[in-house]
Formats: sequence, structure tokens, C-alpha cells
Amino acid sequence: MTKITKISSKGSIVIPKEIRDAQGLQPGTRVAFVVYAGRINLVPVPDDPVTASHGFLRDYTPLYSGPSVRRELLDEHQDEVEAETPSIPSQESHESVRA
Repeated sequence: MTKITKISSKGSIVIPKEIRDAQGLQPGTRVAFVVYAGRINLVPVPDDPVTASHGFLRDYTPLYSGPSVRRELLDEHQDEVEAETPSIPSQESHESVRA
């Protein structure tokens, strides 16, 4: 939906009724102007952002379902630590050196 409006001499903008209704904007709704990539976006600001964001990842399905990269990195790190850690000689090897 596209509607055109003008900025008043005081800098006010009237959001057309069709857009207010479609987006659920009521009098007193706080909004943020976000400038990004040469565009001005008008974004409603929730009264409680934490509550408003609750569950927003509920329907998230990862695009990648292969082996866990995190798990692979942790396993690789553990292998490196074990390779760099000097091994403690067993009691048997000490006895053969003394003899």
C-alpha cells in the first residue's frame, strides 16, 4: 500500500487512515524513524519491548540442519589440548629408568 502525504511547516506528518488502521496505530502510539539504506522507515515502538519480542523466534527453523559446527570446533579444540598437554609417564617407565 502506498499513500503520499506532505510534511507540514512544523515538520508534522499525517499518517493516512488506511495505513494507521492496517498497522494498528492508535493515537499515542510511539514510533521511531529509522534511516537505513537511504530510506526513512517508520517503526512502531512497543511499550514493553521485552514482552513484545517474547516468542518471535518460535517459528524459526534453521536453514542448515547438518552437523553442528560448534560441536566440531569444540572437538577439534579438545584434540589440540590433548596433543599439547605433556603426558605424565607411568610408574612402570620410572622404574625401568632407575634400573
